[in-house]
Amino acid sequence: MSALGALAGLLLVVGVGLGAPALASSNRRLTESVSALLGEVAPTPWPVVFWREHISKILSRFRVQQLVVAGASSLAAICWLGLMAVAGRTVTPARGVVVVALVAAGAVVVTELRARSAVARRKREKFVQLADIADLLALAVTAGEPLTVAISQVAQVSKGALAKEITEAVEANMGQATSVELLRRLRDEADVLAVQRFFAGLAAASERGTPVAQVLRAQAKDVRAALARDLMESAGKREIAMLAPVVFLILPCVVLVALYPGFVAIRGVI
Repeated sequence: MSALGALAGLLLVVGVGLGAPALASSNRRLTESVSALLGEVAPTPWPVVFWREHISKILSRFRVQQLVVAGASSLAAICWLGLMAVAGRTVTPARGVVVVALVAAGAVVVTELRARSAVARRKREKFVQLADIADLLALAVTAGEPLTVAISQVAQVSKGALAKEITEAVEANMGQATSVELLRRLRDEADVLAVQRFFAGLAAASERGTPVAQVLRAQAKDVRAALARDLMESAGKREIAMLAPVVFLILPCVVLVALYPGFVAIRGVI
């Protein structure tokens, strides 16, 4: 059995070693082809991705605030344990360390969940605002406005986080970049996939000379359809969540009320 296991492990390692380069090369060719069609840049090197995804997050302002909250919570737990010791209650060092560690971990988890909820809510708002901005851009470009001017005007009359980001990008590139460069910058700075695809499609259309008004109308239609699908999915999830109190609270109470007289009668007979 050991020989067969070693042989199977060797064959697995050889197969992975032979197949990994082919898979990587095929994925790279597919990525390059799709990127060329969408007007996207080449894949980012892994050291840059590692820095953005891990190191920069550790050194971010939010992480510092998270450490401050954890430290303050730990200090409050230490003060509470000290008051308990002064009151005459026995607090062992091991129990104190466990309590302080749990309080600090709880503070970190709570702040992390709140931050993720805020980020998700902000991304959701941007996704909803994208549909209105796409419609306004389509109207402005159809009316004869240049794309850069249309983007600036729509950002000024719109409200929300997405409009603010577009306004900042337009002001930073005022008179220094073409419409394609502006669209690429908006695509690169966006943190919502739908927004990235929207500006990537506009950049590709502008660069290849495709009628922008037609592309904008199609993009606005796609954004509305994606928003409708997202609403349907959200409604389905909420419908399932609404069944939880019915199944776990109301239904057991109904069954208990219905069966209680029978239990009482059986008990009286016994």
